[in-house]
Amino acid sequence: MEKKWQKKEKGKRRFCLVIIALMLVCCFSTMASAENGGDNFDITVNALGAPSSFSLALTPDADVQLTWVKNVAADTTYIRRKPDSYPANRADGDFVYNFTTPAEPAAGAQLKSIQTVNFHLDQNVDTVKDMPINAVDLNKTYLICAGAKQNAGTETMWMWTWNVKILNDTTVRVYRSRGDYSTLDLTAHVVEFESGIKSVQRGDFTLNAGESSGILTINPIDTNKYFINNLGMRRGNDYLRYASNYDVRITLENSTAVKFERSGTTYQIITSYEIVEFE
Repeated sequence: MEKKWQKKEKGKRRFCLVIIALMLVCCFSTMASAENGGDNFDITVNALGAPSSFSLALTPDADVQLTWVKNVAADTTYIRRKPDSYPANRADGDFVYNFTTPAEPAAGAQLKSIQTVNFHLDQNVDTVKDMPINAVDLNKTYLICAGAKQNAGTETMWMWTWNVKILNDTTVRVYRSRGDYSTLDLTAHVVEFESGIKSVQRGDFTLNAGESSGILTINPIDTNKYFINNLGMRRGNDYLRYASNYDVRITLENSTAVKFERSGTTYQIITSYEIVEFE
């Protein structure tokens, strides 16, 4: 963002400006000067995350006009002047300019954190289990499931369906259809972004017995900047006897509609999903 400061100066004298940018990143120094009718003006920039694209102009009516582009990492631009020598520090010399604006975000998506959550659901005990996480912004966070492993007991064919979801800003939850005969170990990653994600729509979608597909209405999204997370599906009190009932596919029909479909129709199943849209 280009900034401008203008000051009228009478007579011929030399002064210097120091510009200090806060929220600082890297250190360098540069000089710019201009002369008009014997008046000399020097600028020194000695700051971290300093502004760029300096322009110094002397107008016909003796105005001093200074323009610059604020560094994206800087919150504040501060200017002091001092005749005949450079200000020794921020408090030295005459105050001229102090303006604070929020730092401009860098372009593109910026990752903030990744939290890994490991679940263990005991045999004959757990059908639902919650794990705590550090608080996240739900509008900038999505879940990656790294897979699950079931260890069956005496009946190896009894392998229960499961799904995982972000329950709230401090909790991840795993469900499974039953808890007898086997344990369940599952790993998930909670990925939070600082910027770059516009929205995350999440929830559960139910296909009832007899239904092979269904449509979910969502808030409008950019169809060129999204992806869909299928976070598993479950049915109460049933195991993977008829696999075709659990092969749910999720696709975007248009900017406001998502389709859930499967090849079988025997049982009711519940699928957890996330629809992630980028800026």
